[in-house]
Amino acid sequence: MDSSQQDISETRRSSLFDYSEVVTLMVGKGKRTTQHCFSASLPRLCSESPYFKDRLFGDHQEARDRNIQFGTIDPRTVVCMLYWFRGWTCPYCHEDAHHIVDSYVLAQKYNIPRFKSDLVREMQTVLDNNAADTSVLSCFVHLYRVLPDDSQLFDLLHRHLLDELKALLPILAQVYQPSLAKHLRDLLALKGEKLSEIKALLGHAYQHRSALDAADLTRPFDTLSPKPPDTKSHQNRFTTSFDSIRGDCITSSTTLPFSELMNEQRASKHGKHKIIPR
Repeated sequence: MDSSQQDISETRRSSLFDYSEVVTLMVGKGKRTTQHCFSASLPRLCSESPYFKDRLFGDHQEARDRNIQFGTIDPRTVVCMLYWFRGWTCPYCHEDAHHIVDSYVLAQKYNIPRFKSDLVREMQTVLDNNAADTSVLSCFVHLYRVLPDDSQLFDLLHRHLLDELKALLPILAQVYQPSLAKHLRDLLALKGEKLSEIKALLGHAYQHRSALDAADLTRPFDTLSPKPPDTKSHQNRFTTSFDSIRGDCITSSTTLPFSELMNEQRASKHGKHKIIPR
């Protein structure tokens, strides 16, 4: 093969395997073998994020190495971001509200506005499909702790919680779930003007609640402490008597999932009373 043919061959090879516009995203710390590495398009990253544009074209180490270090975060949040960059749907967003919050925090940190807006829409879908999911409380607490309370996602969760708590007040005085009590204690420990309405609703409910000690609920709850020993047997379950609930839904003390209780409450509000079998 003469030199001209060799040059042509090298040119074709370089055009087929051009990595000049590929950025490596690295999650985790330590040796490369213990990290999660992902490839991303340089133009796409920079077109959506002023942060990436500055780091990858400015006088920074990332521009020279063509990689971004994300540190010790959940790799699924970076996967979610890459799904979004490629126009795909993230499978985790449909089933995990906590994952949406973590991905939103990532989008906020790396300044990806359109990604944040789409995550807010994903959260709205999750809330519509799982309106009575108590994990929303813990999502709200986590988001409030790590981000300012003027975010779009905060406003969405705040409105949702206000609506849900108002619907819960007629039965909140008679139901008990240890994990829910933990989330409520975490929420009451937060500070901020935007939380005043939620705290007022909770304060009213706990004044008329015999199952929990109102004074104890005002103390901050250590999120790292072990759960009460009876938490496992009551996880995601409520035990309640419907005798005092407004409407024709009368039954003896029955154990039901939280979602069924909420559906029962909504049905009674609209005059659609359902008799629960004994």
